[in-house]
Formats: sequence, C-alpha cells, structure tokens
Amino acid sequence: MSIGSTMSVCSVTFGLLTVHGGANPWVAAGIALLVGAALGLVNALFITLLRLPPLIVTLATLYLYASAANVLSNGTDINGFDGDGFSVIGQSSIAGIPVQVLLVLLPLFVVGSYVMRRTVFGRHVYTTGSNAAAATLAGVNVRRIRTILYVVSGVMAAVGAIVTASWLSNAQPTSGTGLELQSITVAVLGGTAITGGVGKLSGTFLALLLVAILDSGLQLAGVGSTYQIGLLGLVLIVSMLVRTRSVVRESAV
Repeated sequence: MSIGSTMSVCSVTFGLLTVHGGANPWVAAGIALLVGAALGLVNALFITLLRLPPLIVTLATLYLYASAANVLSNGTDINGFDGDGFSVIGQSSIAGIPVQVLLVLLPLFVVGSYVMRRTVFGRHVYTTGSNAAAATLAGVNVRRIRTILYVVSGVMAAVGAIVTASWLSNAQPTSGTGLELQSITVAVLGGTAITGGVGKLSGTFLALLLVAILDSGLQLAGVGSTYQIGLLGLVLIVSMLVRTRSVVRESAV
C-alpha cells in the first residue's frame, strides 16, 4: 500500500539532491534507488521481525512516507535539475518507442521474468506466497524472501520516481499519489492472486499495456479522469468475474 508514497519520497530526495545539493542527476538517481531500498526494508523489518500485519504496516507507512515527502519539499514541486542529458530517459524515443520503455521497462521485465521462472529464488517466492508455513517446513527462509521482495518493491518505486522526474522535469511530493491502487489493479488484472502463489510477470506486463492503452484512448476521446477511474474499476471487476468462472470450471473438471 505504500508503493506510491515511497515513490514520492524518492522523487523529493532526487530533487533536493540535484537542486539544493548540487549533485549530478545521475548520482542523485543512484542515491534515490538506495532510499527506495531503505524504505522497502523498513516495511520488511516491521513485518518479518515484529510480525505485524503487512496491510497495517504498509498502510501506516503510506501516510508516514507521504507526510515525509511533503515535509522535505515544503509541499512544493522542485524544478531546475534538467542537466547532463538526464531528460533523455523520460522525453526521448528511439524509432518512435519511448526510451524509458526500451531501456527501463523491457530490461526489468526480462530480468524479472528470468528470475521468477528460472531461479531457485523465484520458486521460493511462489512457494512462500502459496503457503508460508509449508515453505518454512520445506527449508525456505521465508523472512529473507519477504525482506528481499519489499526491498525490490522500494527500488522499483524509486525507478518510477526517476523516470517520472525525467519526464516532467521536476520532482513532486505527490508524484506517487494514487499509484498504490493502480499497481494493485494492474497486478490483479494480470492474473496475480491477492492470496499469493499465483501470477506471472507476462500477465502483469499485458495488463500494464491494457491500462496504458485504455488511459491513452480515453484521453484522446476527451473522456474525463473521473470516468477513466470508473472504467478501470469496471474492467477489473469484469476480469475478476471471468477468472472466477474459469476457476470454477477447472475445479468442476
């Protein structure tokens, strides 16, 4: 639940380092990735060591991180860091394809797919998601798996903050507002089970494309953002109904 707020903190951190700290944008981007990892680790420690419910912890850090982003930036956008070719990430394209897709999204998708499908870690992730107790009895270090996943989640939020900052040429304390719900929507729409243990990055990738195309198409059609959110919710409900019926049919067979 705190993925959006994590992105906001990373965005503000990047902006402060470049504008007020005088850091090179690329160096600041690297530090923002470390900040994202640290914020993800905070979630992991509360959940794995103190054994607090993940929903409560991430909901709490959603508010804490959002507040931190606003306090650090004084509630204002940070501008003036477009230098050293940093804008190429979010504002350039190759053969009509945005650079952030070619150099960020696709490489991360390929690496993530390989890890989840071809490595022991990937299998342990699915096992932990399916049944953490059984995974522990099978020798899986569930705490370590969960900690790594929360850290990776924080890093991915930082990547989103960097790409967004390059695209907009500013860092916003509200850059991640509402994205936690969108990320959940894309994951569920792509076939990931909220109960865990089921899902593929390929399905998530296709769901992301569907949502992006839907948003772009609605904007071109002049449909307001309020209706866009409603239609996205409708698509999610329909997809869940279709999946539920398919599961029931498979169980009957």
